[in-house]
Amino acid sequence: MRRILVEHARRRNLKRGGAVQHVSLEETAEVLKVSPVTVMRDWNTAKAWLHRELTSRTTDEFRAMETNR
Repeated sequence: MRRILVEHARRRNLKRGGAVQHVSLEETAEVLKVSPVTVMRDWNTAKAWLHRELTSRTTDEFRAMETNR
């Protein structure tokens, strides 16, 4: 049973980008000629912006649906 679950998890991981090559923050910082702290700060800012955009659109769409009833 354990082997079945492990194989299932491996296959699922591949479907979700498990085969994608990961790039380190140090390699990114070196290419951009900035510090790794700057890369991390920019990455966190981008994630927060994306979350805010997705959340606000979902909330706005939900409100629009409620007022149309």
